[in-house]
Amino acid sequence: MNLFRKTPPARSSDQSRRSRASRGFTIVEVLIVLAILAALMTAIGFAIDASLKSFAVNVGHAEAVERARSASLRITADLRAATDVTPVDAEAIDAFKNGSSVVDRGVSFIDAAGRSVTYRFDPDASQLLADVDDLDPVVLARGVEAFSIRLTPARSADARKAGLPHDLLDRGTLSITVRPTGGYGDRTDTGVAVTLSASIAPRTNRW
Repeated sequence: MNLFRKTPPARSSDQSRRSRASRGFTIVEVLIVLAILAALMTAIGFAIDASLKSFAVNVGHAEAVERARSASLRITADLRAATDVTPVDAEAIDAFKNGSSVVDRGVSFIDAAGRSVTYRFDPDASQLLADVDDLDPVVLARGVEAFSIRLTPARSADARKAGLPHDLLDRGTLSITVRPTGGYGDRTDTGVAVTLSASIAPRTNRW
């Protein structure tokens, strides 16, 4: 019996940690890390998708507002300097000449340059068209869901004296509804349609 056998020294805590670290990660630990990363990437993906949808809605809304505003400004500017303003529907024309306010899907007039101009709504193509003299129609706005114009007639002094039909436009009010036609990338969820209204009082009919 060896009474002088030396007892091996106990490992320190630092040595134990280094020993465990040298063994690497276990499969369970790797799976936990992967699950956490997957959850983080999913959350980031949802956040990016929500941001892109919001951006697409904002872009589509702004674009629809611009198209509606541009068409409204064009029509109101022309009607303020127009003469011989009438609706486009035959029954509406008769009612207008008899002094009744009418609502139509278009309006015809002679512009400041002496041209015959008609603005009309084509519901099948969802377009607002401009017919100038005998030229081909020009698309004034696309993606139009609805367009109407209310025309209130008046009579010139000569027409009143002679008892003639109403021959002037006293006031007009138009309404145009435009839907967003695009957004960001190939997204179609670009918001709801935009409706704008405007009023017109022709300067040439004031006396």
